[in-house]
Amino acid sequence: FAYLSTNIVDNNGRTLFEWNEPNPKNPKMKDMSQQETVQKCFDLAIRTYLDSPDQLTPEEAYRKANSYFNVKDYDNAIKYLKIAAEREYPDALVGLGLMYRQGLGFPIDYVRAMDCFKKADSYGNGNATAECAIGFFYEKGMGVDIDYQTAIDWYKKSAEKNNTTAMKNIAGMYISGIGVTKNLNEGIKWLEKASYLGDKEAGEFLIKVKQVKQQQDNQDAAQAAQFLGIIGSIINNATR
Repeated sequence: FAYLSTNIVDNNGRTLFEWNEPNPKNPKMKDMSQQETVQKCFDLAIRTYLDSPDQLTPEEAYRKANSYFNVKDYDNAIKYLKIAAEREYPDALVGLGLMYRQGLGFPIDYVRAMDCFKKADSYGNGNATAECAIGFFYEKGMGVDIDYQTAIDWYKKSAEKNNTTAMKNIAGMYISGIGVTKNLNEGIKWLEKASYLGDKEAGEFLIKVKQVKQQQDNQDAAQAAQFLGIIGSIINNATR
């Protein structure tokens, strides 16, 4: 700046800039009037204040994190997710959990991911995405022992909040008989729920499963059973 200054502070008492006398270190601004310099300092101070992480709402911090994540700037994504998470914003905790799970910006750490998901689910009426992720961890044994009943319990909690991924996961378990007694009708029921809520992938799976059911009804049981295993595996791998 052409002039050094100390007039504006933020809510925490931190000085944003000073104004007192000419700044010889900035020759490009030496011909500016004091009024012009003060205005530039003021404008910069306001921008600095508004852009400060301390001034962001949790929602704003979360949106910033998403913007950085979309361009694969994981360090800044993590920075703003942590800001939102510290202010008890559940979706930010889910975001951190997913980054721990996938090893984006962190080494893969299923235990920390699970901690993030469970903390996210502890707020309010719970978080459907976190519940679905917890179910997946129990189904696959990621950082915990495999427990299919616990997996389905978490998936159902998530499904109650209309999470269609959880519905497809439940369907996949019933259709392929993973951890539960194979039950084609139960699998169809869950795919129908997800499809009704607009999940196109669930609708595509539903068509295939109903075709297999028709084969079963036509007593081509051996071929139907083979296709069911394949379709159940596809659903389980496609809905993660």
